[in-house]
Amino acid sequence: MEINGPSPNIIKPTPLPSAISNWQVGQVLQATVVKQASPQNLVIQIGNQQLQADSTVNLPIGQKLELRVSQLGVKPILQARILSPTPPTLNTSQITATTQPNRPVATDVAINNILKQALPKQTSMATLLANLAWLNQPASNTLPIPVIILDIAKQLINQLPSKQQFSNSGQLKQNILNSGIFLESKLKQLSSDKTAQALHIGNATRPTNKPPTDLKLSLLRLLGAIQQITRAADTTTLKNPLNLASPQPLPFTPPPLRGSTPQPQSQANANLAGLTNLPLLLLELGKQVESSLARTQLHQAASLPSSEQSPTNLAFELPIRNNGQIDIFDIVINEQDKENQDEKDGKDQWGISLAFDLKGLGPVHAKLRMIDNKISTTFWAENAETTQLFNQNLENLRQRYHQAGLESSELCCYPGTPPAATTSRLPHIVLDIKV
Repeated sequence: MEINGPSPNIIKPTPLPSAISNWQVGQVLQATVVKQASPQNLVIQIGNQQLQADSTVNLPIGQKLELRVSQLGVKPILQARILSPTPPTLNTSQITATTQPNRPVATDVAINNILKQALPKQTSMATLLANLAWLNQPASNTLPIPVIILDIAKQLINQLPSKQQFSNSGQLKQNILNSGIFLESKLKQLSSDKTAQALHIGNATRPTNKPPTDLKLSLLRLLGAIQQITRAADTTTLKNPLNLASPQPLPFTPPPLRGSTPQPQSQANANLAGLTNLPLLLLELGKQVESSLARTQLHQAASLPSSEQSPTNLAFELPIRNNGQIDIFDIVINEQDKENQDEKDGKDQWGISLAFDLKGLGPVHAKLRMIDNKISTTFWAENAETTQLFNQNLENLRQRYHQAGLESSELCCYPGTPPAATTSRLPHIVLDIKV
């Protein structure tokens, strides 16, 4: 277990003891470090059960940990958070043990910091987007929502692509660029263009003061506006004197970590619609924006290359406007590592994994693989009727591929979910627990 903040932990108990088999997704467990069995192994206590865990970081005896169950099955996944106020000090050998080959240690430290800050906060963006769509309907709410909040909410929703734009290949590329994971890169390019123009360098792009269209940037603007309003308001009005009930906690969504499977996310309801207390509404809205930003940061961390020679890996989500509702497509695009390809092959290979949960279809997973102009596509649908529907329309999809100049080598749909993927060692915390 790498302990530089909260982290995903893959657990492999064989066989599963009763204590572990009774865990539930979202359950929070309290653990204590019992002893450091060796430099690479420690013993932790969860309830009345002691478990061994491989670790790249030494933890003191008595160290308290908070573990959240994020996935069950043969390999349950936990998220860990250190409860001590001062995190353990890492020495050079410990840092080296958790970094990737050919990648600067500073990059791994930065990723660990992202994980530390973002993992406890991240949730699906679905509820936030439902609330922003609700705010775009002034007749549906009676609270005096600040104008700046309404304006930013309207701009954010309107900049999301419609389902018609989503099906346009040229527009789709722009939607990916505006998904939030490239924000810092776009801001850097904008700054470089302005600097080059100021210095009269060559054919520098004409600078513009207009900020780039970007989902993460819009979320940051919304969060800044909420924080500015709450700071300016009388602190007594920001409390909840009537002890009004807050909305139910958002459902847990597994974090988008490198190597993980995209998660289908269904449309959500606007859970702020029933609030009659403006300070409480702004407080909850701010929390949801922070959670969505945290999830975007995790997508950015998952998209960082492990080395200068590593193949491309992009992880992102595309919210789509659909008849007043918002659908979310969770997507991973990765380039096949040529070192893992057959020597006789040598062709560029790309893989695309995506997941969505559309009304009437239920959760759907898809995996595509492209080699030159050949493409294979496999769907998994958790709804039996959806599986039948997809199988009835596979030939239509094959014809659409042909019209796009692609040859479909495999096309099928199975019931259920994709089999657990076997991936290379995760670049961050792996907790291997032995009973």
